[in-house]
Amino acid sequence: MRTEPNGWLTSNELRNYPFKENQTRQLFIGTSVVSDIPNNVILDLIITTPFSLTTLRSFRLNKIKKIPSSITFTFSNSDGTNIANIIVPISGFVERKPLKLNGLVPFTHGIIILGEGFTSFFNNLGLGTYSMTNTSGLLEERVVKNNPYSRVTSISNLEEPSIKLIGDVKLAEGYNFRLTKNTSTNSIKLDARVGAGKGIFCGEGCDEPEQCDNALYSINGIKPNREGNINIEGINFIKVTPGIHKIFVDSIVDETNICERTGDAGDTGPTGPDGPGGPGGASPTSCDPCESDLCGPDGFKEE
Repeated sequence: MRTEPNGWLTSNELRNYPFKENQTRQLFIGTSVVSDIPNNVILDLIITTPFSLTTLRSFRLNKIKKIPSSITFTFSNSDGTNIANIIVPISGFVERKPLKLNGLVPFTHGIIILGEGFTSFFNNLGLGTYSMTNTSGLLEERVVKNNPYSRVTSISNLEEPSIKLIGDVKLAEGYNFRLTKNTSTNSIKLDARVGAGKGIFCGEGCDEPEQCDNALYSINGIKPNREGNINIEGINFIKVTPGIHKIFVDSIVDETNICERTGDAGDTGPTGPDGPGGPGGASPTSCDPCESDLCGPDGFKEE
């Protein structure tokens, strides 16, 4: 608030502040004046809001509501939009204690200090809701501060609760993420860029993710799926075995799953032993009839 609060607050008990000097401080029910707020009820007030400077000249205490247990002060801007309020319990009230306002619009907050006149005035005021007008409740211009800068009060994601941040907040780059400050536009650009920030993260289970800069992006033009995986399947007796940062590709063709050609000696037909498909020709492509139930379409035994 002020650098010398005691002297400042004492002075305010004798003047209109925080209302403009020409304000009557009258409370209305409908068009009827009910009472005037004494000078020693509200001793100091500060409101910070992002509303444009053109509206700062016409903020006001808009309403006061009394119920048996508390008093509610509501402040509004020139068009009647409520921007902040505070509910003050009647029991246990402490004079000259800074009380925090509740912002009713984003990035609006403030402090109010009530004086010794609070208790006596509201003890004599009946229950109900009272209004103030642009001739009774306008606030001094210095009371309302324009806040052109938004502040972060909490950060949350879909899986964790909000956490409070205090003081200067540092934005940190993660994997494949870049932050670029533009002083001319007073902005920060966020974009994804391979290898930016902390580098390329090669996934869970990687012992040293910072050393995984040489990532594989495609195989023969095949891109990863939405989870970032490329699935490799072995067919026709090709076996694929994953390793640590490597893939083993082996052939499982051996004497146990290749059958010899069958046929009569001297048979020069395409399937005979002396034919082009026999031992003197291409590789065997058919199985012994007695093992036909084990053969695949290419003449090899099924695994």
